[in-house]
Amino acid sequence: MMLERLDVARSHFERALALYTRQKNRHGIALTRVNLGRLHEVQGDLEAAHASYTRALGMFSGLGHEYDVANRHVELGRVETTMGRYEAATASYRRALALVQGDDAPSFRIHALWGLAEVRALQRRWPEAVEQAQAAASAAMEAGAGLAESEGAGMRDRWSGIYSI
Repeated sequence: MMLERLDVARSHFERALALYTRQKNRHGIALTRVNLGRLHEVQGDLEAAHASYTRALGMFSGLGHEYDVANRHVELGRVETTMGRYEAATASYRRALALVQGDDAPSFRIHALWGLAEVRALQRRWPEAVEQAQAAASAAMEAGAGLAESEGAGMRDRWSGIYSI
């Protein structure tokens, strides 16, 4: 049942991509590539997810949408981490952080910091992992209790598959 729904979703995304392409709607194309990337990621096709996110990143960069560019870097970092491409993941997370300074897009900042912490933990670089995790927790607390709780729960769930925390 789930696979059928994903196939239906893919069909809709591909039709949307064709429509946006005919209309030369670059923003629509970029958003659809993001959705296709998420679909590929859910299906475990990480190479296809990476390719979709990379193409969307290029389009958003060309449109000057820094918020969307930062988000794509976080998504690329997540996929690269899962693929075991730790240096590439680190670079993606750092690019996201460079785009989201201060109070701008706190969720992306938190995700990028947690992503860096996860990469360092997977590399068994514990002091750096702890430093990044503390930075992420501080950023979440600064952003507000609701965001801190939701982001913290999501990261705890993600890390619990790898570590006992």
